[in-house]
Amino acid sequence: MLRFVSHLELQNYLSRLLVRAGIEVRFTEGFNPRPRISLPVPRNVGIASMHDRGRFDVDEGFDPGVMMEKLKAVVPFEMKLHRAWVVPANRLERVKAVEWRIHLEGIRLEGIASRIEEILCGQCLVTRKSKKQNKELTVDLRPMILELTVEGQTLKAKIAYGPEGSVKPAELLDLLGLDRTQFLQKMTRETICWSGT
Repeated sequence: MLRFVSHLELQNYLSRLLVRAGIEVRFTEGFNPRPRISLPVPRNVGIASMHDRGRFDVDEGFDPGVMMEKLKAVVPFEMKLHRAWVVPANRLERVKAVEWRIHLEGIRLEGIASRIEEILCGQCLVTRKSKKQNKELTVDLRPMILELTVEGQTLKAKIAYGPEGSVKPAELLDLLGLDRTQFLQKMTRETICWSGT
């Protein structure tokens, strides 16, 4: 299953798919040129994603419809392609938010509901280690939590994503009082909300 494929492995896999499909991608310059392929939003191993966006640098004038047909002919059944379109090279798209779904089978929903209320009404302080300053920092995650609801046996969360940071999947589980080892593999990244969309 693709949920167990790492971000880098998936990027390399897409590169091989493009070769099999006969789609020529531009390469970087330098001593170790690599195909210009990017998946802007990394994904943790073990977490499924229903919505990813890849960016391929191809020759000008390439028909997105032709690309889709060629890729669909070689793509495995685990991967579904939705659409392709042309983006100007100088256009920088940013992620605004990420929507998550967590399956809650086997736990008391009353406890989750009360925990959600506590989260939305207060601060969510966590300690992170700063890579740049190499010291412990206290971060309030509450402003990054845009929505948090339970529908049936499913918890839905909308998390802001930007330069100021975001809530990591494991941090979200910790805030909710859910065991990481049990629920990380029950998380699905449903949607990525982009600027301008």
